Amino acid sequence: MENQTSKKSTLLRMLLLLPLTIFLTLGFSSKEATPKEALAMKIQKKASPAQIKEYNMLAHKYNTMDKENMFIKQNDVARLTHLYGLMSSNQQKQAASFPVFPPPPPPKTPKTSKPIKVTKGGNNMDLKKPPPPPVVSKAPLDHIVRMVYENAAFFFDDQRITSSKAIALLQENESLHIETETFRASNPIVHIRTKEASLND
Repeated sequence: MENQTSKKSTLLRMLLLLPLTIFLTLGFSSKEATPKEALAMKIQKKASPAQIKEYNMLAHKYNTMDKENMFIKQNDVARLTHLYGLMSSNQQKQAASFPVFPPPPPPKTPKTSKPIKVTKGGNNMDLKKPPPPPVVSKAPLDHIVRMVYENAAFFFDDQRITSSKAIALLQENESLHIETETFRASNPIVHIRTKEASLND
Protein backbone atom coordinates (compact mmCIF):
# COMPACT_ATOMS: atom_id res chain seq x y z
CA MET A 1 0.00 0.00 0.00
CA GLU A 2 2.80 2.42 0.92
CA ASN A 3 4.59 1.53 -2.31
CA GLN A 4 1.52 2.50 -4.38
CA THR A 5 1.18 5.80 -2.52
CA SER A 6 4.89 6.51 -3.05
CA LYS A 7 4.58 5.84 -6.79
CA LYS A 8 1.52 8.10 -7.03
CA SER A 9 3.22 10.95 -5.17
CA THR A 10 6.34 10.61 -7.34
CA LEU A 11 4.23 10.71 -10.51
CA LEU A 12 2.29 13.72 -9.23
CA ARG A 13 5.53 15.59 -8.45
CA MET A 14 6.87 14.85 -11.93
CA LEU A 15 3.67 16.17 -13.52
CA LEU A 16 3.83 19.34 -11.43
CA LEU A 17 7.47 19.97 -12.38
CA LEU A 18 6.89 19.38 -16.10
CA PRO A 19 5.79 22.96 -17.01
CA LEU A 20 8.70 24.49 -15.09
CA THR A 21 11.15 22.10 -16.72
CA ILE A 22 9.85 22.92 -20.19
CA PHE A 23 10.10 26.67 -19.53
CA LEU A 24 13.68 26.46 -18.22
CA THR A 25 14.81 24.14 -21.01
CA LEU A 26 13.38 26.32 -23.77
CA GLY A 27 14.53 29.55 -22.15
CA PHE A 28 18.20 28.60 -21.71
CA SER A 29 19.03 26.30 -24.58
CA SER A 30 20.11 27.31 -28.07
CA LYS A 31 18.05 24.46 -29.57
CA GLU A 32 14.34 24.08 -29.05
CA ALA A 33 13.40 21.03 -27.00
CA THR A 34 10.14 19.16 -27.23
CA PRO A 35 8.18 18.51 -24.01
CA LYS A 36 9.23 14.86 -24.25
CA GLU A 37 12.93 15.84 -24.38
CA ALA A 38 12.44 18.27 -21.49
CA LEU A 39 10.90 15.54 -19.34
CA ALA A 40 13.73 13.17 -20.27
CA MET A 41 16.29 15.79 -19.19
CA LYS A 42 14.57 16.22 -15.82
CA ILE A 43 14.42 12.45 -15.19
CA GLN A 44 18.05 11.78 -16.11
CA LYS A 45 20.61 11.88 -13.29
CA LYS A 46 23.57 12.83 -15.48
CA ALA A 47 24.36 14.25 -18.90
CA SER A 48 24.07 11.98 -21.94
CA PRO A 49 27.17 11.21 -24.08
CA ALA A 50 25.84 13.59 -26.79
CA GLN A 51 25.46 16.39 -24.22
CA ILE A 52 28.99 15.79 -22.88
CA LYS A 53 30.33 15.86 -26.45
CA GLU A 54 28.51 19.15 -27.12
CA TYR A 55 29.82 20.62 -23.84
CA ASN A 56 33.41 19.51 -24.57
CA MET A 57 33.28 21.05 -28.08
CA LEU A 58 32.03 24.40 -26.74
CA ALA A 59 34.44 24.39 -23.77
CA HIS A 60 37.39 23.52 -26.05
CA LYS A 61 36.38 26.32 -28.45
CA TYR A 62 36.54 28.95 -25.67
CA ASN A 63 39.50 27.43 -23.77
CA THR A 64 41.68 27.62 -26.91
CA MET A 65 40.68 31.19 -27.82
CA ASP A 66 43.11 34.06 -27.29
CA LYS A 67 42.03 35.58 -23.95
CA GLU A 68 42.73 39.10 -25.23
CA ASN A 69 40.53 38.75 -28.33
CA MET A 70 37.70 36.44 -27.31
CA PHE A 71 34.40 36.61 -29.20
CA ILE A 72 31.77 35.32 -26.76
CA LYS A 73 28.19 34.42 -27.65
CA GLN A 74 25.73 34.73 -24.77
CA ASN A 75 23.81 31.67 -26.04
CA ASP A 76 27.03 29.62 -25.84
CA VAL A 77 27.63 30.70 -22.22
CA ALA A 78 24.04 29.79 -21.27
CA ARG A 79 24.33 26.42 -23.07
CA LEU A 80 27.70 25.62 -21.45
CA THR A 81 26.30 26.44 -18.01
CA HIS A 82 23.18 24.34 -18.64
CA LEU A 83 25.15 21.30 -19.86
CA TYR A 84 27.68 21.59 -17.01
CA GLY A 85 24.80 21.69 -14.52
CA LEU A 86 23.36 18.46 -15.97
CA MET A 87 26.59 16.52 -15.40
CA SER A 88 27.29 14.40 -12.37
CA SER A 89 30.36 15.39 -10.33
CA ASN A 90 32.30 12.51 -11.89
CA GLN A 91 31.38 13.68 -15.41
CA GLN A 92 32.42 17.25 -14.52
CA LYS A 93 35.87 16.00 -13.43
CA GLN A 94 36.34 14.07 -16.70
CA ALA A 95 34.97 16.81 -19.00
CA ALA A 96 36.90 19.81 -20.31
CA SER A 97 37.37 22.58 -17.76
CA PHE A 98 34.69 25.28 -17.68
CA PRO A 99 36.03 28.31 -19.62
CA VAL A 100 37.01 31.48 -17.77
CA PHE A 101 35.38 34.39 -19.59
CA PRO A 102 36.89 37.89 -19.46
CA PRO A 103 34.65 40.79 -18.41
CA PRO A 104 32.72 42.42 -21.27
CA PRO A 105 34.42 45.36 -22.97
CA PRO A 106 33.20 48.86 -22.11
CA PRO A 107 30.64 50.27 -24.54
CA LYS A 108 32.06 52.25 -27.44
CA THR A 109 31.47 55.98 -27.38
CA PRO A 110 30.07 57.35 -30.64
CA LYS A 111 32.45 59.54 -32.61
CA THR A 112 31.22 62.95 -33.65
CA SER A 113 32.84 64.77 -36.52
CA LYS A 114 32.15 68.24 -35.13
CA PRO A 115 31.82 69.36 -31.53
CA ILE A 116 28.27 70.29 -30.59
CA LYS A 117 27.93 73.99 -29.97
CA VAL A 118 25.47 74.83 -27.20
CA THR A 119 24.22 78.36 -26.88
CA LYS A 120 22.18 79.69 -24.02
CA GLY A 121 18.51 79.74 -24.97
CA GLY A 122 19.29 78.22 -28.36
CA ASN A 123 18.09 74.71 -27.54
CA ASN A 124 15.86 72.84 -25.10
CA MET A 125 18.67 70.99 -23.28
CA ASP A 126 19.03 71.45 -19.55
CA LEU A 127 22.81 71.36 -19.02
CA LYS A 128 22.49 70.93 -15.24
CA LYS A 129 20.30 67.85 -15.52
CA PRO A 130 22.33 64.59 -15.66
CA PRO A 131 21.49 62.01 -18.33
CA PRO A 132 19.22 59.13 -17.28
CA PRO A 133 20.99 56.00 -15.96
CA PRO A 134 21.30 53.01 -18.32
CA VAL A 135 18.49 50.47 -18.18
CA VAL A 136 19.66 47.37 -16.28
CA SER A 137 17.55 44.25 -15.93
CA LYS A 138 16.52 43.59 -12.33
CA ALA A 139 15.82 39.89 -12.89
CA PRO A 140 18.03 37.88 -10.47
CA LEU A 141 19.07 35.32 -13.11
CA ASP A 142 20.14 38.07 -15.55
CA HIS A 143 22.22 39.63 -12.77
CA ILE A 144 23.97 36.31 -12.05
CA VAL A 145 24.73 35.74 -15.78
CA ARG A 146 26.15 39.31 -15.98
CA MET A 147 28.34 38.56 -12.93
CA VAL A 148 29.62 35.37 -14.68
CA TYR A 149 30.93 37.63 -17.47
CA GLU A 150 32.69 39.76 -14.85
CA ASN A 151 34.40 36.67 -13.33
CA ALA A 152 32.67 37.17 -9.98
CA ALA A 153 33.23 34.83 -7.02
CA PHE A 154 29.97 33.18 -5.91
CA PHE A 155 28.99 32.13 -2.38
CA PHE A 156 25.84 30.30 -1.28
CA ASP A 157 25.13 30.67 2.45
CA ASP A 158 28.83 31.62 2.94
CA GLN A 159 30.20 28.57 1.06
CA ARG A 160 32.09 29.08 -2.24
CA ILE A 161 30.24 27.70 -5.31
CA THR A 162 30.84 27.68 -9.06
CA SER A 163 29.12 30.09 -11.44
CA SER A 164 27.14 27.21 -12.98
CA LYS A 165 25.88 26.20 -9.51
CA ALA A 166 24.84 29.84 -8.88
CA ILE A 167 22.84 29.88 -12.13
CA ALA A 168 21.26 26.52 -11.28
CA LEU A 169 20.23 27.80 -7.83
CA LEU A 170 18.51 30.85 -9.34
CA GLN A 171 16.81 28.71 -11.99
CA GLU A 172 15.35 26.58 -9.20
CA ASN A 173 14.41 29.46 -6.86
CA GLU A 174 14.35 33.11 -7.99
CA SER A 175 13.33 34.29 -4.51
CA LEU A 176 16.83 33.72 -3.09
CA HIS A 177 18.48 36.86 -1.71
CA ILE A 178 21.42 38.22 -3.71
CA GLU A 179 24.01 40.70 -2.47
CA THR A 180 26.85 41.83 -4.74
CA GLU A 181 30.05 43.50 -3.56
CA THR A 182 32.03 45.39 -6.20
CA PHE A 183 35.63 46.55 -5.95
CA ARG A 184 37.82 48.82 -8.05
CA ALA A 185 40.86 46.55 -8.18
CA SER A 186 39.33 43.06 -8.12
CA ASN A 187 36.38 41.00 -9.34
CA PRO A 188 32.94 41.25 -7.72
CA ILE A 189 31.76 38.91 -4.96
CA VAL A 190 28.16 37.64 -5.10
CA HIS A 191 26.50 36.28 -1.95
CA ILE A 192 23.38 34.15 -2.48
CA ARG A 193 21.41 33.40 0.65
CA THR A 194 18.24 31.52 1.52
CA LYS A 195 17.23 34.42 3.78
CA GLU A 196 18.14 38.07 3.83
CA ALA A 197 21.23 38.96 5.85
CA SER A 198 20.54 41.02 8.96
CA LEU A 199 22.13 44.45 9.41
CA ASN A 200 24.20 43.14 12.34
CA ASP A 201 26.01 40.54 10.20
